[in-house]
Amino acid sequence: LLEYLSGKPCGVYYNFTNGARKTELIEQYAQNILSLQNVPIEKNQRKNLQLIQKNIHFYLEQLQHFKPKITAQIPYSDFAQAIKTLKTQGELLSEYLALAHGDTSLANHIMGKNKKVYLIDWERCHLNNIAYDVGFLWIQTWKYPRWKKRFLNTYIKRSSHMELFKKVFPLMVLYFSLREIALWVHAQSSRKKWYVVVEKKIKAINPLTIQ
Repeated sequence: LLEYLSGKPCGVYYNFTNGARKTELIEQYAQNILSLQNVPIEKNQRKNLQLIQKNIHFYLEQLQHFKPKITAQIPYSDFAQAIKTLKTQGELLSEYLALAHGDTSLANHIMGKNKKVYLIDWERCHLNNIAYDVGFLWIQTWKYPRWKKRFLNTYIKRSSHMELFKKVFPLMVLYFSLREIALWVHAQSSRKKWYVVVEKKIKAINPLTIQ
């Protein structure tokens, strides 16, 4: 907040801006998230920092809120299976908490004049599982399958919690996929210009292709 970062957004909605998708920049996107997660936060400091902690209850409440919009687009059985999966494996989401940016959309990544990528807009910073920020950006870049695969693999190679990440990442992708369906429906009903066509079935999004 004390230093103004001049530069241009790396994307608008779900589209990269010119130059922001270069392969050599992928490591910077991954390292920005890793650097945040590596900030040591002791348990006795969490209350003092007044950081919100998001766990399985948050995700279930959100999806129940969006339920009418989601089930208008996908079979109810798919929605029910998703909720069951999250409930069954939900404890994993609280196994290890780290700092999360909270909104790693392309618009919150800035390309500086020095050709480095920075994260801005920290009002949603909170404590969450290590797959939250990665899953958010992974879903946001759905139009670029090669890029997001390289980004994901780059993050995994540098993560010190690789095995846990592989367990929680599919859960986050499941949550964000359902949320995007609801947001898409909201955008359509509000007649807003939107640059996304969300997959209408959960099955179409397969996060288990980690290599």
